[in-house]
Amino acid sequence: MTGDRTFKGFESLNLCGNLIWQRSADEIICVQREFMRNAPHILVADDNADIRELAQAILQAAGFRVSTTDTTAGVLELVTTERFDALLLDYWMPELTGIELCRHIRRFDQRTPILICSGAVNEADREAATLVGAQRYLNKPFSSHDLIRALRACLKPSEITT
Repeated sequence: MTGDRTFKGFESLNLCGNLIWQRSADEIICVQREFMRNAPHILVADDNADIRELAQAILQAAGFRVSTTDTTAGVLELVTTERFDALLLDYWMPELTGIELCRHIRRFDQRTPILICSGAVNEADREAATLVGAQRYLNKPFSSHDLIRALRACLKPSEITT
C-alpha cells in the first residue's frame, strides 16, 4: 500500500473469508460496508466488560455485525428497537438472569435464536434455558471456535424455533 492509501494495481483483500478485488482504499471501504450490511447482526449482553469485548472481537473477526450492552434494560430496549439475527445472553446479569430475560423476550419474539452463556456448568440451568426457548447453552470460558460454531448452528433456518 502506498502513502496515499491506494493499491498498486489490483490486489486481493480477504474480508471475513471473501476474496475481493479492488483498486483503491475508498472502493474497499464501500465493499466492506456492503458486506457488513448483509452480515448477521448479533447482540452480546454481558455485565463483564472483558467477556463482552472478547465475544465482540471474536464475532466481528468472523464477519458478524455486533451490538453490545451490559444491562438487561439495554437488552430489552435494543431487541424492541433493532432487528437481531441472534442474541448471546449472559446467565448472571445483575437485574435478571439470562433465563428470566429469555422468558421475557419469548413473550414477543419467538423466532430470534438465543444463546445463554454461563461460567456455572449446571445441567439444571442448561435444561431451564431450553425450556424457556434458548437454542443453545454455552459454557464459559468458551473458545472462539465454540462460540462461532454455536451461533452458526442457531442461524440455520432449521434450527430456529417457530
